[in-house]
Amino acid sequence: MSIPNIATRRGDSGTTALWSGERVSKTDPRIRTTGEIDLVLAMLGRGHKYLRTKDEFSQRLSTDFIHVQRRFTYLMGEVSTGEEGKQAYLDRKDSISDDDVAFIEELYGRLRAHLDELGRTVGGAWKVAGETGEAAAEFHVIRAAFRRVELMLWDLRERGFTIREPLLKCFNRFSDVLFFTAVLLEED
Repeated sequence: MSIPNIATRRGDSGTTALWSGERVSKTDPRIRTTGEIDLVLAMLGRGHKYLRTKDEFSQRLSTDFIHVQRRFTYLMGEVSTGEEGKQAYLDRKDSISDDDVAFIEELYGRLRAHLDELGRTVGGAWKVAGETGEAAAEFHVIRAAFRRVELMLWDLRERGFTIREPLLKCFNRFSDVLFFTAVLLEED
């Protein structure tokens, strides 16, 4: 099997195609947001190394994060689809739904219960990323980047683009999961 050609050179003019076909500026807010989603998913991928070397709970967390990463690739497609093609995208793709929100909420609950079992606390003074170890700091950076994408999604919505509730909820809830992951990985 040969590697497909991804270099179309059509983007040399400063434009790119949305999933629905229309061409827009590479600085279009939908394209910027898609690029940021791509970045946070790559950052999360880099974070797996800290989870896979830990206990069974952390390894399962890594597996669950891979599931979330795969689901969020559909988010990139939906964000980079023009309004007139949005319904066609949703009809053809396995779009983000309330089931994804429920999955992330279950993950949050499981992680919170595990932290309680370990006697970890999140109260008291706010910890500075880096003072509790490299792994925790890495996940605080990833969490902050996810929060930034959440704000970009809200900005798109306020500009009149269709950004469905499950997309917003997933990013909000997953940022909380990432915060607890940082707590889990803190060094004593």
